[in-house]
Amino acid sequence: GAGNIIGVHDLQFDLQIGQIAPPGSKAHLLLTGTISKMKSNFIFLKTPIGIVNVNNKIGIKSAKIGQTMTLHMHNDSVVADLAASNDSALLRRFVTGPLDFAAPDHAAVRLWTPEGEQTYPIGAGKSLLNGAREGTPITVELNGQGELIELHRVK
Repeated sequence: GAGNIIGVHDLQFDLQIGQIAPPGSKAHLLLTGTISKMKSNFIFLKTPIGIVNVNNKIGIKSAKIGQTMTLHMHNDSVVADLAASNDSALLRRFVTGPLDFAAPDHAAVRLWTPEGEQTYPIGAGKSLLNGAREGTPITVELNGQGELIELHRVK
């Protein structure tokens, strides 16, 4: 009859984030956890749903075991926030997405963030983007105050 339990199942899945979604993708994900291990190019993120393997090639550098990491994935963009712990201030933010010059002189780039599209003046990093076509995946690394530290192309 209606309302009768016919089975109980244990839901388990493995999630490995190995790349940025290609343009036109409809990927949406928000995960927060503690970095429990690092091996080769992988960050092991302990989350409430289990361990998630994240390839640091998606733009994440200088992560450390014990830090809290929040991943925001939206279409072909990824934002990774690193903090010392759950309730501490942001240490680093890595914003990865398709190159979109925000000015005709290529002095700034526009990328998606959870707070909306942001524009970042790239200053000395401008030479790193010489010859880069719009749509090329890039990462900007920001300090805890939101200031640009480094810019690089995603390999």
